[in-house]
Amino acid sequence: MTPLLSVAMPTYKHEKFIAQAVQSALMQQTDFEIEIVIGEDCGSDRTREIIVALQQAHPAKIRLLLHEQNQGLLGKNNTVQIFNACRGKYIAFLEGDDYWTVPYKLQRQVDYLEQSPNIVASAHDICVVDENGAQMAASYAQPNHKTNITLTDLLWANWAPSMSTVFRRGLFGDFPAWFYELRMTDWPLAILNAQFGDIHYMPEVMAAYRVHSGGIWSPLAASETELQHLKLLDKVNEYFGGRYALLIERINPFRHYNLAKIYARSGNRAKARAHAAQCWAAWRAGHFGLANALKAGIFGLMVNG
Repeated sequence: MTPLLSVAMPTYKHEKFIAQAVQSALMQQTDFEIEIVIGEDCGSDRTREIIVALQQAHPAKIRLLLHEQNQGLLGKNNTVQIFNACRGKYIAFLEGDDYWTVPYKLQRQVDYLEQSPNIVASAHDICVVDENGAQMAASYAQPNHKTNITLTDLLWANWAPSMSTVFRRGLFGDFPAWFYELRMTDWPLAILNAQFGDIHYMPEVMAAYRVHSGGIWSPLAASETELQHLKLLDKVNEYFGGRYALLIERINPFRHYNLAKIYARSGNRAKARAHAAQCWAAWRAGHFGLANALKAGIFGLMVNG
């Protein structure tokens, strides 16, 4: 029977976490068929051994993509190959170091999507845990989180964490070339889906995001996360033919301001001044309307480094 939902689960060196991730998918109580598609990217630990044993114990539920060579972060990577292998009408995204915390998550999200044909995806609040499972934050929700998330909202921030999302498969066809140049998956994926409709947000915590040194995103330096956002906005602006250019001109200075502060704290005066200059130019052009104290801070970075 063709599953209604596919769980897309990329994993790499998740020996300590992968069993919990898989079990949290297996525990889902649904009135529809699901499949769990796990792509293991040639890690040097016991992750592959663990998922092979789990697949043998649950052959009707779990399919494995066992790569012969590491696919890496960029290019047509492990995650994209998993998405392409999914057969369900819906795809739920769960990386091998995160996990779902309640057994009714998928049922609630699919029920909503089935009743709301104009909604392209469902997301929800999450908690944050460390590598030992100790809670670091009870909620990840941003202030004044919206019920329906638009593409415009997503240009400002990623309002739909990966482990919370269920989306309709095949809305945008093939992944654009720029998707493979980024060090993130969930944020651009949400943007690609949101061009066809809103993403509905549920305020309940139903998943856990794990912060650990072996992760893809959480170990990145603060400067790299800001630079990745700037790169994402540049690619999105080109992809949509400049449709969101004015909004992006308003967003970019905030990232440059963050980078100016980060580099100033680390003692890299040249980079601090360069990013502060971007903010100053945006303010002069009327794209950066922050408080006078903030403007003074930018000016101080430019003058004093």
